[in-house]
Amino acid sequence: MYGFTQKIVGSVVMFALLVTATPALAVEEGYGGGGTDPVSCSMIATPDTIETGGGTTLSWTVSTNTVSAVLKAKNSNSWMQNVALDGSWFISGILDTRAYTLVVTGPEGQTAECDATVTVEEDEEETELPTCELFASPESILPNGGITLVWDVSDSAVSAVLHPKGSSSWEQSVPLDGSWFITGIIGSRTYSLTVENSNGDEYTCDADVVVNSPATGNSGSGNLPSCDMEAVPQIIEVNGATTLVWDGSENAVAAKLTPTGSTYVIANVTPSGSWYLSGISNTRSYSLTVRTGTGREYTCDAPVTVVDDLDV
Repeated sequence: MYGFTQKIVGSVVMFALLVTATPALAVEEGYGGGGTDPVSCSMIATPDTIETGGGTTLSWTVSTNTVSAVLKAKNSNSWMQNVALDGSWFISGILDTRAYTLVVTGPEGQTAECDATVTVEEDEEETELPTCELFASPESILPNGGITLVWDVSDSAVSAVLHPKGSSSWEQSVPLDGSWFITGIIGSRTYSLTVENSNGDEYTCDADVVVNSPATGNSGSGNLPSCDMEAVPQIIEVNGATTLVWDGSENAVAAKLTPTGSTYVIANVTPSGSWYLSGISNTRSYSLTVRTGTGREYTCDAPVTVVDDLDV
């Protein structure tokens, strides 16, 4: 408290200010003192649940005595943004669940904070496990026979590898939907297809192939096979193209396509199928040789005639 004493010096009256100690005023945390009202805020995220890489809008309201507002990541000062007292802020490219904080300040330095959490959900399609089915046709053959592996995979698969089951002695990257012909199989075995999704999750499916001895093979397997082949069209212009189409007998388990009279193999093919040829410059013939599981063979031919002008 304050008091005065009077002292007369000559004609001058002097006053001395007496100061007595008073208790210190307690200041509540977050206040500037002097009885100033506290500040406050509230903030929401719209939407508050998003997919990976998505965005949200942070919106807030503050008390009337707020003089400034700063937006930042919760519990971090890695970035800070001065924002309007009543407004919003759009944030995109959010990869994981996180919280944001708005720090508001009053005229006497009093502060308050409010948070908003954004939840990031994993994309179900990205985490879906891949699946596949693998089939061997035929499933039972004679020694040195051949089979065609055919498969089907789920939409979540992004790659596929064909290999012997439980072995990496050879591996073949193959299309997601397709087939693969294998010949010269001498013993029963299992083949596997391993598919993988974008997250690296794998799934393996199998197909068994049984190799029978000639004595227990299918009836008729020891008979001579047969085949028919034709070129469509059979007459083409120079450097033209044609499709070879053939059909082999049921006891044929493997086939190869060659130029007639040549040992060059154009392709190992299925006993029934087709093959497109282009750039044919002269008249020639093509041969299809089919083989049974016991090694008996038969050859059929398809001639292709090349002319200078089809209109002549």
